[in-house]
Amino acid sequence: MGWSYGPKKYGQSIKDFFSEQFDSESGKVIACYAKLNVAYLAYETKQKEVVAIVCLLHRKNGYFGYKDMDETMGPFSYDAPAKLLNILTPTTNEYALKWREKCWENLKKRKERKKFSVGDTIQFEKPIYFRNGIEEDTFTVKSLKPLRFVNHYTTYRLRRDTLTSIPWKIV
Repeated sequence: MGWSYGPKKYGQSIKDFFSEQFDSESGKVIACYAKLNVAYLAYETKQKEVVAIVCLLHRKNGYFGYKDMDETMGPFSYDAPAKLLNILTPTTNEYALKWREKCWENLKKRKERKKFSVGDTIQFEKPIYFRNGIEEDTFTVKSLKPLRFVNHYTTYRLRRDTLTSIPWKIV
């Protein structure tokens, strides 16, 4: 249950890479949705069941690495998109059902999340610390794509997970 590393061809899509790794007589990858450090695969078995495979991703010294787990192993990545969840076939596996339920909960939370627009000023519950030693808790939205904030004439780039992990309000 460790990591597998190997070369990934230049320009090769994540789906094509995992198809090379997992396609066999027992099944094939039919869909792939990748985020920064995780890929969610829909895998169709020979029995026409569609199950989810979660692959944690890592790049190291020019090599591409992944750690694969199917949904019955209870993976701790719950950001699978609705497109993938909708094509999975029904299951009775307790771990898979819990994983799917948590993914649907995350999707619901994402839809309910507060939204802001350019010009809004947001204040975080606690200061955000930057590598240069500065800490700030109040920012004005400068642009949405790419997501940029400004404070004291300095432009900041905040990770989207910062916006989800630290509570904030529009002031």
